[in-house]
Order: sequence, then structure tokens, then C-alpha cells
Amino acid sequence: MKQKASPHNVLLVVTASLLLVAILAVRLATNTVWLGLELAPTTNGASIEKIIKDGPSDNSGLHVNDVIVRISSVENLSSVHIEAGDLMIEPDDHALYKNYFSFFEKQTQLFQILSERVIEVTTAKGEKIRLTPAAQKPISELSFYFWFQLLSGFSVVLMGAMVWVYASDQMGPRLYMLAAVGLLAGIFPSAIYTTRELMIDGYLFEILSRMNQFGVLLFCGFGNAILWYYPRRISQLPFLSLMLAAVAAFFLLNYFHVYDSLHFGVRLPVLLWLLLDAVLAIVQWKRTASSPVERAQLKWFILAWFVGPVIYVSLNILPLLVNYEPILTQETGWFLFVFVYLGIALGLTKYRLFNLDKWILTAWFWFLFGLAFIVMDALVIALTGISQNISLMLLLAITGWLYIPLRQLTLDRMLMRRLGTDRRNLLSGLLSEILKRAPNEKPDELWTDILQQLYQPLQIDSAYAEAVTKVSIQNHGQSILIPALPGSMPFCLHNAQKGARLFSPHDAALIESVWMIYEHVLAFQQAQLNGARVERRRIARDLHDDVSAKVLSLVYRADNDENADLARDTLSELRSVIHDLESPQLSLQESVKEWRIEAKRRCEEAGLKLHWQQKELPEIELLPVYKSNLRKVFRESLSNIIKHAEADSVSIKISYIDNNFKLEIEDDGKGFDRSVAGKNKTSIGLNSIKRRVRDLGGILKIDTDHGIGTAIRVSLAFEEREAIS
Repeated sequence: MKQKASPHNVLLVVTASLLLVAILAVRLATNTVWLGLELAPTTNGASIEKIIKDGPSDNSGLHVNDVIVRISSVENLSSVHIEAGDLMIEPDDHALYKNYFSFFEKQTQLFQILSERVIEVTTAKGEKIRLTPAAQKPISELSFYFWFQLLSGFSVVLMGAMVWVYASDQMGPRLYMLAAVGLLAGIFPSAIYTTRELMIDGYLFEILSRMNQFGVLLFCGFGNAILWYYPRRISQLPFLSLMLAAVAAFFLLNYFHVYDSLHFGVRLPVLLWLLLDAVLAIVQWKRTASSPVERAQLKWFILAWFVGPVIYVSLNILPLLVNYEPILTQETGWFLFVFVYLGIALGLTKYRLFNLDKWILTAWFWFLFGLAFIVMDALVIALTGISQNISLMLLLAITGWLYIPLRQLTLDRMLMRRLGTDRRNLLSGLLSEILKRAPNEKPDELWTDILQQLYQPLQIDSAYAEAVTKVSIQNHGQSILIPALPGSMPFCLHNAQKGARLFSPHDAALIESVWMIYEHVLAFQQAQLNGARVERRRIARDLHDDVSAKVLSLVYRADNDENADLARDTLSELRSVIHDLESPQLSLQESVKEWRIEAKRRCEEAGLKLHWQQKELPEIELLPVYKSNLRKVFRESLSNIIKHAEADSVSIKISYIDNNFKLEIEDDGKGFDRSVAGKNKTSIGLNSIKRRVRDLGGILKIDTDHGIGTAIRVSLAFEEREAIS
């Protein structure tokens, strides 16, 4: 098995290679004759901006602001007329190939004259000054832009290498590195010829220019290939091979200048590749819809990849296509691609995508509105013909009164749509919902429901194996871990908004706030229950110590049997109330079990046949108010049958279906006329039953008539949480 080179060694090789490239660039940039001048193009020649101290032109008779119009050979009397175009930074800025090649021919003529021992410089004033050019340009006189361009190219390659060496088996990072090499191949010659004094050898100049064009084509081709293979391969088509073939074809068409115009040979291919990038980005966008991590990576790749080239094309290539001077020169434009590579590196390495993802919309917004400002400025100048200063003042007024308010309004609306809710009212709304629902629902169920409403995750899991102490983002933002509420398990949410986006620190902070609110609500609710339990016991003690004793005295002091029985019944009922207040809460099953025992005993004593039907009941603990009222409804119904119905049998049915408790008590007794109800003792018991069922929020139905018996049906809906202490 072939051993893989260590990242450290690979980076050392890359760094050493860049050092050799820097040495070669310095050698080529300094290996040219030097006049010791800083020149600027002017209408009739080259204006002297600066004379380098101790240089060949120092003390030669030339002065700052002199305009050089001709350079001549003293030996063979040949001469070259100097024009502003001779100082053109980028030869690709020519519109036609014939002018492009004429430029190099003139550079060669200048190089040959300046290579002689003595030359003659003619100024616009008619002065003829002789001087001896230096054979080489000092390294110290290499311009800022020379080092700036090399630094830009080296930064791009180093970023490409640092991503590639840690994922060399992946096609995306590999193409990312190759595109960086192509970009360096374009920057390297540009650093040499864009920082020349007046000329370099025309033959070398043309080679460097061709190398620059080929490097840009390589960068574009490998860039297209990245979007074919990354984040996921679009198809098995050998797209990389096709791109390399296209690069070769475009370069050959350009090299042999099949067209007359450089628009077709140099500029339009770049626009074509940018358009293809846009098409591939749309395809990748659709293919990554189900993967939030890949979608987040793609977002950042698109942002980084398009912003730099779009700015460069807008400010350099498009003006040339419409025969305007470029706004952005090539020597400064390369720096845009440093940011391109930095952005791509963040996406390829998945660096905190949950943090990066939230800035994408804002970044695109600022980029597009900034571009709109530049376009607006250009249109004002082009359509009105006013000066740049007046145009700037006009745009400042438009910006303050119209542009900034419109931009902010657009940003606010975009962000509100993205959030899908007004965050300012979110916490207050959630608090209201929690306070309303917490007493009636289990904590786990309500908590998961709140999280589902907030984030619509594809999945919510219980994190059984996790010791979770705080909200934390997991799996590059695909999941978020949430601590447990009292009496519950931690939760893990996966894929926010049904997988459409990643979780962000903003989400973590929001969940932390909601979690704390819910925890306090549960603590407050438990404190209420504990307080109610303490108060019930105090009331029970008071009833037992004071009221029970007095009722017991009434039993012994009753002057007849009827009053004594009434006092005994009152005392029995009072003891039941005290028992309910003091005793621990019973489950529904245990309560029904007590009812059955009581019904069996009382029916046997009264000589009634009992038919008991009971379906399976859930394990639900009843609060005292439910336990007491349900028992009294059951007991009063049974008492009415025993005392007034003259029945032979009693049928009792109990069930619990879909959170609905049902109690049905029927007898085969004489029944009664409901139209005259309320005028006898039976109606007193019925009214008590009605009141208790109503207090519990239940439904009571009574079916009866003379000779057909009576049926009492109670239906009571209560959530399980209602019955939990």
C-alpha cells in the first residue's frame, strides 16, 4: 500500500515551491533596463511623476512633470514615439488583436533602444537629454503592486494546500487546490508586467500575457469542475476532462487569434464560464435540498465563489466590452480572489457552518446593494454626462433620502420572512401558552410540542446516554442537545425546519431562555401543589379536632332516632371528607376498586342483585377534588336506588376511553316522572349529583320514567396531567 505523505511535509514542499516562484518572479522583474523614473500616461506621452534618487535619470536634466514624447538610439539613430498607450497596465485591455500584437512589437523596439549604452530622451518642450540606463532594476524599486500580487497568489495557493492536504482523497478540495494553481499561473506574470517602469522585452511580455490568459482559463475550468463535484457529484459524466479540453480549445482559439477581437478570445470565455457556474450552482442547490450541511456548505461556496468574480467582471471586463476604461485594474483585482479562497476554505472544511449560515443572507444583501450603488453611479454619469464630482453629490443625496431607507426596509422584510415569526413577541407568546397548558399536560409532551412548533425538526429523540447540562449544537449544526426538565429526559432535535437549515447559536440562546421559563413554571406549579397539600392537611386537622367532636356530641344528644341517624350520616360524611384531605392521592383504579367493594356491600344489605362491568383503566392519580366528587356522585346514585327505586337489580358500567371517564348506573325500579322532579327527597340527591358533575366540567344524562327504571350516565373528560400531583 502506498504511504500517504504527511500534511506537514506537503505544506513544506508547497512553501518551498512558492519561494522558488518568488525568486523567479523577482529575477524576471529586475532583469530589465531601468531609467529610474516613475511615469504616468498623459495625452501626448509619458509624464514624469518621480525621479529616483541616485538613479540613471537623477541629475540628467530631466525634471518632474516633464513629458517624454520620444526615446532615440544614439548609435543607430532609431527612435520610438512615446504614447499614453505604451504605459497600458494590461495588454488584454486592447479591443483588437492587431493592436495587441502592435503593442508587443513596440515594447520590443523600446527594449532594444534602452538596452544600448546611451539613449536620448526628447521631452514635450523639445529638450533632448542623453542618459545611460541601468542594466537591471534594483529589487528595492520593485513596486508595492508587485509584492501585493505575489502575496495574493501565494495566499490563495497556501489556503488551497491547507484544505487539500487534509482531504486529498476528496474531489472538491483537490479541484480547489488545482484552481489555486491556475490562479497563481495568472497572477505570477501579471505581477511582473503590470509593475514595469516603461517596457520589458516584447517577446517575454507576450509569453507572460499568454501565461496570464491560460492561468485565468485554468482557474475558471477547475472552478466549474468544483461545482460539478461539490458538495455532491451531479452525474458520472467525466466533467473534469471536458473542462480541461474546453480550456485547451479556448486557449488555442485565442493563441492563434481566430477572431479579430479580444472580446471573443479573452473576455467572453470568462463570462461564459461564470454563466456555467451559475447553472451548476442552481443544479447543486436543488440536489442538496435534503441535506442542511451540504446546503450550508454550498451557500458559502456560492457566496465566496461568485462575489469576487462578479465584482471583477463588473468593474473590469464589462466596461471593456462596451469600450470603456476598466474601473478596477488587474493588479488590484487579484486581491478579490483571496477572499474567494478564504470563503471556500470555510465551506470545504465545514468550519462552524451553524455560525456561518446565518450571515449568508446578510452578506448577499450587502454585496448586491453595493453593486447596485456602483451601477447607479455609472448610469448617472453615462446618461446625464455630468462630472464625477456632481454625480457623487447627487448620489449622496439619493442615498440618504431613498437608497438607505429602501435597503433597510428590504433587509428587515427578508430577515422577518426568514425567521418566520416576530422574535420580539415570541417569548411572551410562549410564556402565555406554557402557563395555559402546563397544568393540563405532562412536561415531556408539552416541551416536545413547543420545540416542534418552534423548529419543526425532522426528528426529536430522548438523549438517554447523554449527561446534558446546557443547550449545545451538535453535528455541524444538524442537531441541538437540550437538558432535561425536572422529571424528564434530555432531548435532541435533528434538522431544523424539516431539514431546510442548520441550528445556530441564536437558536441555542432562544431554547435556553424558553427552557428556563418552563422550568420556573414547573417549579411554581409544584410549589402550588405542595402549598395546597399542606393547606388540605391543616383543614383536615381543624375538621377532625373541632367539627367532628361537635357532630359526635349531636349524635349522643339527639332527642329522637331520626335526628340521631342524621347526625351519624353527617359524621360519616365528615370523616370521609377528612380522609380525602389527609390521605395520599389514590389512583383511578384504586378508587373504582373501593366503589365496587362499597356497592357490593350495600347491595347485599339491601337485597339487590349487582351487575358490575368494568373495562381496563389507566394508572391515573386523582386530585382530591376529583376523588371526592366522583365518590359522592357514585354514592348518592346508589343511595337513591336503595332508598327510592324499589328495584330488584343494579347495573354499573365503568370505562375510560380517549381520556373520557364514563360511569353508568342503571336500575330496574319504578322510575319517576321528571316533570314533577324537585318536589321530593329524590330530587335533592339528583340536584347534588348535577352540581358535582358540573363542577368537574363533566356531562350528566338521566333517563327515567314511571315503570321503566332510572339510568344515570356521567361522562367526564380530564387530561392525565390534571390528575397528577
